[in-house]
Amino acid sequence: MNNTDKGNIGETLASKYLARKGYQILVCNWRYYHLEIDIVAKKDNKMVFVEVKLRFANGAQSARDSINRNKEQHLINAAEAWIATYNFDGESQFDVVAITQHGKTYSIEHIENAFNPSF
Repeated sequence: MNNTDKGNIGETLASKYLARKGYQILVCNWRYYHLEIDIVAKKDNKMVFVEVKLRFANGAQSARDSINRNKEQHLINAAEAWIATYNFDGESQFDVVAITQHGKTYSIEHIENAFNPSF
């Protein structure tokens, strides 16, 4: 399975999971030049920018631990581009959906407000 396939599976699982939790999925894989947001959703009048990570259970690094400061900054930069592009003037938050594959099954960990930007 290549990274694109893995990303598509993870984003599909995350989108369905978030929708069941009442999130309105606006777009997946939003791109602005070299920036990307896996999922842009809305919940309770907040714009939610979601990073999705899928890892295998026997991997060296867990899905949750794969979100480092550089990845956070990349998502913050992408969110700033989204906000400017769509003239959004409201609250936002950054969530992480960490998915671990255990053979043919998956476990999902949703981390709301995973980090706070300084803008």
